[in-house]
Amino acid sequence: MRKLILPLILIISLILPAYAEEVVYQKFRGVLRAGSILEDLKTGEKTQTKTSLTVWIATKSSTALDCFIYDRYNKPRYQTEIENIKDLEKDLKMYPDNPDISLNIEKVFNRDNNFNIEHHAKLFIETYSGEFFSDYLATTEYDSISANRFEWASYYQTKLKLNPGLSVDFQQGAMQSSQLPETFTWTAFYFGPTIKYYFKPWGSVGLMLQKSLNMNSKSNNNQVQFTSDKIAFSSDIYYGDFSFGLSLERQRMSVEKSENSFALNNDLRQMSIFTFNIGHHFDQLL
Repeated sequence: MRKLILPLILIISLILPAYAEEVVYQKFRGVLRAGSILEDLKTGEKTQTKTSLTVWIATKSSTALDCFIYDRYNKPRYQTEIENIKDLEKDLKMYPDNPDISLNIEKVFNRDNNFNIEHHAKLFIETYSGEFFSDYLATTEYDSISANRFEWASYYQTKLKLNPGLSVDFQQGAMQSSQLPETFTWTAFYFGPTIKYYFKPWGSVGLMLQKSLNMNSKSNNNQVQFTSDKIAFSSDIYYGDFSFGLSLERQRMSVEKSENSFALNNDLRQMSIFTFNIGHHFDQLL
């Protein structure tokens, strides 16, 4: 009999904590009232909600004064007082045919009304169709025309999820051709208005208009200054704070100043640009 006591105690010690944890941290759905103070468990930052949100909640115990609010990864992310929560479980049991109205706390909290500005930094890899540069340099063939571009865009968030903003870009590009004595390179800054629409919490489409602030090329025998404006259609997919996107751009260019003569018989040309980008976005409360 005594030989069975120790294994029995061991089994009970393993089972009871797991059962207790399941009971203590049982999740339920509820409404987070407008004006509630949320404390971020990662940063300790406190923020006040402006609208009511439907969220997943867990309490530390039946008598706890605070509760946890879950994020999109199904982990506790925020803490608030239990008096800020209205329990929905009874309503859902009474009306089982109602759709699941639980929402993504971080996406709603960050995208709807509580934050005013979204910042989005992107790194672009661009491939040019090349009509302008090949005509300007009088080359009949080229190996590649490509560029890398860094963009910083800031958007004002609206209830309609149609968010206007401004963007600033820095670009470095190069054209390689066996008909050129050296690789043709250029640098450029761009600036212009942009607009983004969130069709889903995880996806958006956008439109951007930009004009070059300074676009020039410098080589051993020539210095050139270009002027350029472009329109871009983009689509982004979001995973956490990161984004992945594609865009198609149409760029109009001309030569503003050149030390040497050039081959263009028409100073205004257009090119198509296909881009892939990876980015990081975050929100700012004003």
